[in-house]
Amino acid sequence: MDSADSRKSRRCSGYSGDTGGNHDVGSIQISWRGGITLIIAILQLVAAAGVVAGNQLARWFGVTMLGLNAIDMMFFLPAYPFWSVIIIAADIMAVWGLCAYGSRENVEAAT
Repeated sequence: MDSADSRKSRRCSGYSGDTGGNHDVGSIQISWRGGITLIIAILQLVAAAGVVAGNQLARWFGVTMLGLNAIDMMFFLPAYPFWSVIIIAADIMAVWGLCAYGSRENVEAAT
């Protein structure tokens, strides 16, 4: 059992009950998850440049990258629930936009 003095010293020292600073989200640490997210973001920028240029392969690559990003954000839900839900919703809207309005006919009609 803890004495009253040791409980008081823990409260005063900022002790939060953490068991060693393990910052796991799922089974992968947050630092690794951030690196994966950065790689996905760079690939999304490449896909966006291709979509702007009118490349159909880039459109499907963008759909794939948005799907991977939505899955990646699900791992961040325990740490950043509000932000993760916002990004997942934006990914879903972007996938819908690429699938609904990115056909060759729509691209040719716009030019």
